[in-house]
Amino acid sequence: MNNWQELLRYPLSDDRWILKLLIGSLITLVPVVNLILFGYVIACMELGMKGSRQLPEWEAWRDYLSDALSSGLILLAYLVIPIVLTVVLSHIPLIGTVLGAIIIMLAGALVPMSLAAFTLRRDISEAFSLGDILRQIKRSLETYLLAYLLLIIAICLGFTLIIALPYLACLWSLMIFYTAVVFSYLIGFLARSV
Repeated sequence: MNNWQELLRYPLSDDRWILKLLIGSLITLVPVVNLILFGYVIACMELGMKGSRQLPEWEAWRDYLSDALSSGLILLAYLVIPIVLTVVLSHIPLIGTVLGAIIIMLAGALVPMSLAAFTLRRDISEAFSLGDILRQIKRSLETYLLAYLLLIIAICLGFTLIIALPYLACLWSLMIFYTAVVFSYLIGFLARSV
């Protein structure tokens, strides 16, 4: 990826980008059904690994569901202990909450590259090869961390706006979905030369 502008325009290079983004944005708004987006994110990572400039089609629902379940297990494995620690630390006013948030953010930073490791070989055990995952992150640390931070900000902002201004929910869900597509494509691109 040559620059951030090129990356941000990536979804728009697809001939059917409007339809694909609209479908993803609408799915983002539907509780439970929106979990399938994890599968779509994996497909975006895969295309980033291949250097393809197209968005995934929405026809592979069964694959997206399967990948969503695998992704959910990986996410849960990485975040269950930090979440439990955060609950325990939350009993310490202010400091505990801040420490808990930091712990979750640090553990969460491992998740995207672990999902890329899973995507590369379609083997869940690859998502827990911490040495390989840390080496991959270190190889592109600045870009990876900046992208991760921007993803967190966009998702938090999007969900906050959905709650605050629900009549514009479709616009905010588009922002969330678009950010997830761009981020997952970038992670795939960064992970492609494992």
